[in-house]
Amino acid sequence: MDSNIGTPKSVARSWLRTLSTNIQEINGQHTLLSLSKDDSMDICLKLLAAHDFLSVPILDRGSFIGFVDVMDVTGYALEVYKRHAEALDMTEDSFRDFFESRVQNVINFSLWDQPVIMYDIATLEQVIHGFQSDGRNFSPHRIAVLNDRNQICNLITQWDILNFLLQRVGNLPEDLRRKKVSECITHQPITTRLDVPFVDSLQLLYQHRVSGIGVVDENNRLVANLSASDLRGLYGFESFNLFLGSTLQFLTKGTVRAQHGPPLSYDESD
Repeated sequence: MDSNIGTPKSVARSWLRTLSTNIQEINGQHTLLSLSKDDSMDICLKLLAAHDFLSVPILDRGSFIGFVDVMDVTGYALEVYKRHAEALDMTEDSFRDFFESRVQNVINFSLWDQPVIMYDIATLEQVIHGFQSDGRNFSPHRIAVLNDRNQICNLITQWDILNFLLQRVGNLPEDLRRKKVSECITHQPITTRLDVPFVDSLQLLYQHRVSGIGVVDENNRLVANLSASDLRGLYGFESFNLFLGSTLQFLTKGTVRAQHGPPLSYDESD
């Protein structure tokens, strides 16, 4: 037995204590930023990009009314692009409406990740159940935490949960620690090619409501990934002008993640 892992009984006790952790202890360093419902999409994109956020809570006179996330941005960008393309109105002025739109109009635009709310007295176990998609047609990526005055005071993401548990691996039940990657795969990967028009690759991602898809070369080798978070790099008409270019073109021009290096991959036996 690993010297860092206790006996089955002690591990079970540690796991129960971990599950009872208060929600506020999961990510004590979280920076909570928000936007007003009347702020523009231009402001929203800049905030998401500057802080490497995937979503931002939207407030109406201090009250939480929902999120705008990168999938909402993706769906809204596709709609605006198609509307102007069909009208043959592909000028710089015609795309100002996207950047000037109020974020209120983009809340849950994708119908992919509806708000899940918990109060600050919740436990880790309740949070984990909150992320489960049983009985829902969506799988939440973050949970809004409210205080006793119904004001948003924190935000818990899936990454927060993973990071919290990673620091307490020894507390996890053995069967959970021994799971292989292949046992956790729930669907087949979706891929696009480098030479496919970017708008088609983006539509594929949005159609399947996945946060990212693999990008392969002519030999079907994984060389990059396209994520909804790439849309945080939209900086004006020039970005929309690249929608008809190749996926490779868009990924190398004007995206936030272009400098993040190659995609990470793992063997299914890991």
